[in-house]
Amino acid sequence: MSDDDDATSDDDDASGDDDDASGDDDDSTDADGMIAIPAGTVEMGCQEDLLPSAWTCDDEELPPRTVTISAFRIDAFEVTNADFVTFLNDHGNDCGEAPCMGGFSEPEVFEQAGTWMVREGDETLPAVELTWHGASAYCDWAGKRLPTEAEWERAARGDTVERYAWGAADPTCKYLIWSGGCGEGRPWAVDDGYRSAGRSPFGVWDMGGNVWEYVQDRYASDYYEWGPTEDPQGPVTGDDRVVRGGGWESNDVAIQVWTRWGRYDYIGNDSVGFRCAAD
Repeated sequence: MSDDDDATSDDDDASGDDDDASGDDDDSTDADGMIAIPAGTVEMGCQEDLLPSAWTCDDEELPPRTVTISAFRIDAFEVTNADFVTFLNDHGNDCGEAPCMGGFSEPEVFEQAGTWMVREGDETLPAVELTWHGASAYCDWAGKRLPTEAEWERAARGDTVERYAWGAADPTCKYLIWSGGCGEGRPWAVDDGYRSAGRSPFGVWDMGGNVWEYVQDRYASDYYEWGPTEDPQGPVTGDDRVVRGGGWESNDVAIQVWTRWGRYDYIGNDSVGFRCAAD
């Protein structure tokens, strides 16, 4: 992975250092492109004392709670169009309860004469317009799985209690792709190196902005009130799945590290993608 000149000075600060995981910021991925996240705790949920004056926490993000997480690994980057097309051509577009691809507003990924293809120039953009079932099937095909919601927040927050994955600094295009003036109404390539300052404390890229990310869990608005506090797996029933992190169209509320949103699992969206995890 590469760093731009403006961001390299942030490599060893608190918002970009991943020494607690697997070594130096710039050499932290394994052969599968994943980052090791050590066992530990995460302060899940909205921290009202970190909000600007007159802002309040959403009920679905309350109460904040300390959750214990076992060690796991997570993809350093969001899954790309090129990766997802490889999966589609090997697996097909049938992902059980729904197609793997779930929407085609302006498709970067399309089928032509029985072969799935990526629009030229969009190979390294994050895969979008896919269903939760497609994301889950891809991770299984790759020998991985979707992260749980708690694992996602652990990878995003590290051992810190801050509003954003990179720390307390206000969001700017130095840190993420969002609605604050970055991009051209679409996500950016996942590994272009321009957002190294926005990495999480463990060195994971784009845990805020670029695209929302599916996680394993079903969605329940009151889950934090009754869910377990050790390796929670989410509700056992429910029609929606949780997405996290905000996307290229998001404001500074949606990109907060605790923001959660429920989406139907069988419909794609041009601002929702994913990354995988593994034990």
